Amino acid sequence: MMMRCGYVIIAVCVILAMISWKLTLCAVLGIAITSTGMKTFWVKTFNLGKEIQEKKAGCTEVSEEAISNCRTVKAFACEMDEKKKF
Repeated sequence: MMMRCGYVIIAVCVILAMISWKLTLCAVLGIAITSTGMKTFWVKTFNLGKEIQEKKAGCTEVSEEAISNCRTVKAFACEMDEKKKF
């Protein structure tokens, strides 16, 4: 599949070059510049996504600790009621 795509790209470039070499050069340069920009954008987006995941993990850790502490506080708040029941 990859070989066939490569052959098609080469054939298209040859046909375009026969029609207009200037237009072919502009198209190839445009594709190269766009591809480079997209790769840079993808890398930055990937790194930002990783950073967001780490921040979310930190928030989850803090919230889990706070919730477990609330349960502990509630248990101690009800200690007097438990003593009365006993």
